[in-house]
Amino acid sequence: MFTRFTRSALLGSLGAVVASATLLAAPASAQSEPRTAVVRYGDLDLNSSDGVAALDSRVRRAVANVCGVGDSQTLTEIAQSRKCARTAMNEANGRVQFAVAAARSKQGYASNDVTVKTPAR
Repeated sequence: MFTRFTRSALLGSLGAVVASATLLAAPASAQSEPRTAVVRYGDLDLNSSDGVAALDSRVRRAVANVCGVGDSQTLTEIAQSRKCARTAMNEANGRVQFAVAAARSKQGYASNDVTVKTPAR
């Protein structure tokens, strides 16, 4: 059942992370400590494609925010931001997949948020 999810549906779920976070817009490469954002999805129905798409959108915004995507000025900063975003999305994907699977299987889940963070250095 879960293998039918599309990558875009899962990424949509990750978007929630960014929507709930208010972080300063600075490239991740300029940060000495990891930046994080918590994406809340308690208000979403993850049994519906619209709910999963909304979560995906929130997570994508959170990833862009914590990694400074769009804020980079130099080619090095752009490359670092993109690498950060790929890593953060990959890490958040598992959490989102679990949340969607738990919602669709009608099993309770103790948390209603996903944390997105910059990779450890």
